[in-house]
Amino acid sequence: MINTSTYSVPGYKDPRHDVVLAMMAWVENGTAPNDIVATVWKNLTTADDVIRQRPICHYPLQAKYTGKGDPNEPDNWTCESLY
Repeated sequence: MINTSTYSVPGYKDPRHDVVLAMMAWVENGTAPNDIVATVWKNLTTADDVIRQRPICHYPLQAKYTGKGDPNEPDNWTCESLY
């Protein structure tokens, strides 16, 4: 059993950044995720410096940069249709 204090992404304890917590919210509360934020670390061993983050969108959507702000910040991206 996994409890609500469990997280799999260092420094992030929310369903938007942690796929385990997103799945728990979906199964337990019916709250399906719109996107999950992927994180790239400077050092994978220590996972203390984030290089960039981007949303992973559900098909048929894809992440597109808004053209404003830092492209390494996930809030500057949107999930838009491929077609």
